[in-house]
Amino acid sequence: MTRFAVRFMKLSCAVALTLFATIAPQSVQGQTYQDEVLADSPTAYYRLGEPLGTNGSGSVINSFGDGESGTPNGGVSFGHPGAVAGDTAAHFDGVNSFIQVLDSNAALDLMDGTAFSIEYWMNPDAHRANDANWHVVSRSNSDDNASDAFIVNSGSAANPAANVRFHTDGWAGGNHRVDSPADTVILNEWTHVVGTYNGSTEMALYLNGEQVAFEDTINKGPGASAQGDFFIGTLGTVTAGGPDYTGYIDEVAIYNGLALDADRVMAHFSAAGGAGGGPIIKREWRNDASGDWHSGGNWTPTGVPNEVTQTAVFGSVITAPRVVYMETDVTAVKSIEFLNSQTYAVAGTGAINLNSGTSPDNSSIQVLMGSHQFQAAVNLHTNTDVIVVTNASLTFNNTLDLGGNTMTKMGPGELAIRNTLTSGGGTLNLLAGAVTGNGTVGGDLNNQGGTISPGDGASGASLVPEPGSILLLAAGLLCLIFGRRRI
Repeated sequence: MTRFAVRFMKLSCAVALTLFATIAPQSVQGQTYQDEVLADSPTAYYRLGEPLGTNGSGSVINSFGDGESGTPNGGVSFGHPGAVAGDTAAHFDGVNSFIQVLDSNAALDLMDGTAFSIEYWMNPDAHRANDANWHVVSRSNSDDNASDAFIVNSGSAANPAANVRFHTDGWAGGNHRVDSPADTVILNEWTHVVGTYNGSTEMALYLNGEQVAFEDTINKGPGASAQGDFFIGTLGTVTAGGPDYTGYIDEVAIYNGLALDADRVMAHFSAAGGAGGGPIIKREWRNDASGDWHSGGNWTPTGVPNEVTQTAVFGSVITAPRVVYMETDVTAVKSIEFLNSQTYAVAGTGAINLNSGTSPDNSSIQVLMGSHQFQAAVNLHTNTDVIVVTNASLTFNNTLDLGGNTMTKMGPGELAIRNTLTSGGGTLNLLAGAVTGNGTVGGDLNNQGGTISPGDGASGASLVPEPGSILLLAAGLLCLIFGRRRI
């Protein structure tokens, strides 16, 4: 039985609907990113911001630490827009194009049993065919199998969106690498990459500030000799100097003796601004398939929308109804947007927790096209605006817990509540459109200009279904009582 606790407000003014676009934070200057990197005392730091033009002339300066400066070779050019605001990047054309850093001192002697981290930004132009690799950062000596390809970008013609592979050793055997999920590197898009080794059994890989791979059974550390040279853009001279990477590289840092932790990796990423950096505020569903919310490879940019500053966007990629599922809670997301005529169903044993944190803005759910549904429970931790446009609908098929907050329904579309709404002292505030459903609303429902239509759908109705005479009498008595109190 439907039970709506309704309080009608005497408002005659029209309610205007405004859709607010998400505004990204202002970019942080590149110096801030540099400060975060230098705070962790890198052994060498190649910003690749040299104004050298083309043809690989000049020298690549080490900005910090004891590592040597590098020498560009072949088709390396500089002065291109970089991943960090206020600085530029290098481009590698893939034709014998790389930067070589001679290991003439102990600074870059990465040793088995010693922790280290490798960090850089990359923006690839292309992926190699037949599941072959681009070697972005490496160290090499005369032993082919012991060449350390620390972080590798791999792709194929059949799978053009690549993953990242972090090796402590080349191909000599043993457990010595971690891989990111497939489809975690996108062409023509900056990706922040950090690989760490704790000097013992643990390796971790981070993309765009978030850990995407971890292994605690590593049994083989760096295999190249301590005197191996360091390369940017290729595997090194052992395999004839290739295959050479094609695309942009920026902000390469080596930390010999330090495995950066998750907090420091995120601090570096968050400090970046401009083309590739800055905190990510939107992640969009990437695949025309059902999949796991918590898999970073399902989103662009790579990573999981699970922060109070982030918006999850379910856009135009799907061509048939799809299910986005989660087995554990989405602990915090600021906003969710639906923009497709095909249906997204968000389902699973986990719950969606809407939370805008300390932001002055409300959380929001925007349905800008189509009919979509939450089959998972939804909990509000801050006031939330639900915007549903004409001919669109949003359905809650599981528990909707207001948590003492106000959910404001805006837009002419339909909001359907098919299960229990637990208010916890909160309010559902209807400004426009319809609130329908066969669920139970256990708190206040304020109607300020919309249609309340208990049942399975509004069915185009513009009026609330006529109540029985007893309900009309009760409503009249309530109005009389409250009216006298207000005099």
